[in-house]
Amino acid sequence: MWTWYAELHTAGWILDANGYTTSFRVHAKGGKSIEDLNEVIARAPEGLGCSWNLGAADFYPRTSGKLQAAR
Repeated sequence: MWTWYAELHTAGWILDANGYTTSFRVHAKGGKSIEDLNEVIARAPEGLGCSWNLGAADFYPRTSGKLQAAR
């Protein structure tokens, strides 16, 4: 997951991992569009889950998150 974070950072994405240990948020800002973000979501590495939150995409291990906890 953190390798993916580093790749996105290098590609110029605005990321937020402040206070997170098992997820990070990707924003469609700074010249990046929602369409660009949808492409990032489509090519996320195997094993990562993604959900929309506050207009940004949250990435996390597919085995974590509220949905998995409820299951």
